[in-house]
Amino acid sequence: MGASAFPNTHWSLVLAARGDHPDSVAALNSLCMNYWYPLYAFARRLGKTKEDAEDLTQGFFARLHSSQLLAKADQTKGRFRTFLLTCFRHCVENEYKKEQALRRGGGTTSVPIDFAQADELYLREPADLVDPAKLFSYRWAMTIIERVLSLLKNEFLADGKQAWFVEIEPFLWDKKALITQANIAARLGIAEGTVAAAVHNARSRFRELLRQEVGQTVATPSSEEIDKEIRDLFHAIRDVS
Repeated sequence: MGASAFPNTHWSLVLAARGDHPDSVAALNSLCMNYWYPLYAFARRLGKTKEDAEDLTQGFFARLHSSQLLAKADQTKGRFRTFLLTCFRHCVENEYKKEQALRRGGGTTSVPIDFAQADELYLREPADLVDPAKLFSYRWAMTIIERVLSLLKNEFLADGKQAWFVEIEPFLWDKKALITQANIAARLGIAEGTVAAAVHNARSRFRELLRQEVGQTVATPSSEEIDKEIRDLFHAIRDVS
């Protein structure tokens, strides 16, 4: 995945996605990559079929590029994900998927979304989470967590420590490991303190990467705003746990 999933902040991507210059398509694709599945899951939880949810999601991102919708996004008025979900709600309510201009292959900008595993992922979502907005927030939060874990895994791989990552990943953020650090130490024949130190260092790096990733999504990446966004992120996850 590289050093960072976001070479620019979300808001700089939003600005770049406006207009018809070549970079706008790449910027739109980056935004699409990070938000399409939370929006797809939102549509499914509203009761849309797999096919309708795909059309709505694909059409929505095409509309973002072909209309002036992104011009209305204002980083001084709140989070981009809130703006995006509000716009998508309107898209669903007005059934934009029925408009030819928004159909897949209907002459608008092609937005590369791979729906191959979308329904399989959706069927794994918590069945008792009936509020589509909460599912969107949960999936947004988990997307960031999964991205951070992927970045950290790549760092372990680069250091030739893939086996270590497999052992300590369950301890990194949710603290729901099925085995204890003592079990790992005994199985590997090493001191428990060695495992504890590895977990401590990995957690510290996880927190650093999480702050970096969240810092890319806020309007002004101050420590206070990042802290608040991280609290919201874990609150969205706890709502489901």
